[in-house]
Parts: sequence; C-alpha cells; structure tokens
Amino acid sequence: MRFKVLLAGVGLVAGGLVVGVEPAQAGSDSAVGRSAVTCSLKMPAKLVMRDPETFVQVGWNSGCPTGVWFQATFQTESPHAGPLIQGCRETGCPIHVRFTEVGVTTKWQPQGPVRDQHGRKVAELLPAQSVTKYASTAALSGTRKGTRTTLVATAAYYSAKSNRFVRSHNRLLLQYQDLGTSTWKNLTYVTPGTSGQATYTLITNRSRRYRVFVPSTNSVWYAYSAPITR
Repeated sequence: MRFKVLLAGVGLVAGGLVVGVEPAQAGSDSAVGRSAVTCSLKMPAKLVMRDPETFVQVGWNSGCPTGVWFQATFQTESPHAGPLIQGCRETGCPIHVRFTEVGVTTKWQPQGPVRDQHGRKVAELLPAQSVTKYASTAALSGTRKGTRTTLVATAAYYSAKSNRFVRSHNRLLLQYQDLGTSTWKNLTYVTPGTSGQATYTLITNRSRRYRVFVPSTNSVWYAYSAPITR
C-alpha cells in the first residue's frame, strides 16, 4: 500500500525518505513515559479546504509536555483515501488539508508514544478525528424604501475540480435580528436563480439586522454572511 507522508514544518517527502524529522531513537521508556501522562491534538471541529495548499496548524491540548522538544506520529484512516503519515513536533501538526478525505470522518491513529530527542517516551499519544469539507461564503445586500425592504443574497463554495469558488444554487436561509436583541430568528428560505442571486422583499415598519446562512452539505461547510441593517 502506498503511503503519503507529511512533515512537521517541511512538506511532502519523496521516495519514502523522511527529511527534517528525526527518527525516534530506540531506548528504554523514562519514568515519565510509564506514568499516566497523555497527549492529544487540539483538533478543530472543522477542517476547511479553501485552496489546494490549505494548511492548518493544529496545536496540543494542555496534557502534553511543555518546554521540551518532542515528536509524535499519526497515521490516518478514512473510508476511501489512502493512509497518510503525519509527523508532529512540540509546536503542533501542520496538516495539509487536501490529503484528507472530504465529507467523512478521518481517524488519526497514534504510531507509538510521544518521544523526546533521545527517543525516550514522555507521554502516551491519544487518537483524534477530523472532518474535512470545502469552504463556502455568503453575501447579503439590501435596500429599504418606506416599509418595503428588499434583500439580495448570494453564496459560493470552493470547487476542487475548478480550483476556485463557484456560485451556489442551493437554497439559503435568511435570518433577522430585532435591534437591541441578541437572538437571530429565521425569516425564510430562498433559492438563487441562474444569476446566482436570490431576492426577497418583505413589508415591515421596523429596522432590523439581516444575514444569510448557507447550510452544510455532505461536502461543504456552512457559512454566515456579514449582517446588514435595513
């Protein structure tokens, strides 16, 4: 089985050679390594792909060693993508998002414990998981004349096939917030036409804040527009 390899702070590795990450040296585990010290990634709830070179620097949770050099290695598991070897340092894991499978849960399995520069175990490495989807964006504009307010919503999502953001024609949710309150309420769903725009007109004698919400799909993350007041 062919493996993809990522390096902490370097890039991809050719020919199976690991460059820039010191191999773990053989050695007996330290007393610290035999204790209950555990180390885990502070994996974000969403991994978002905005372009082919999207990197996400994932840090460590508070249980990991501090003030010392260390390295750790994960191997990914997902339904259809090949396994990925991810090398990490004490500064975190620079994940190249395009090598994770879109729309499914990727499991990050430890390949041994956390080790220091002498190859000694300093902590147990815990598994993690992530979900990668493409980025989406939303925009809302509007006009108000008397009691008539007209809203125009647009949305787009990143397409890996065309390597750019393309207009979305999926339905969008308009929301409003009464001034002086903090609660957003649903107004209505709208569907963009062939131009990529969705227009909605309402009658109200109140000024309100409005925004548009792009729901998630199997491959695209949700997004909110910046709010406007009309």
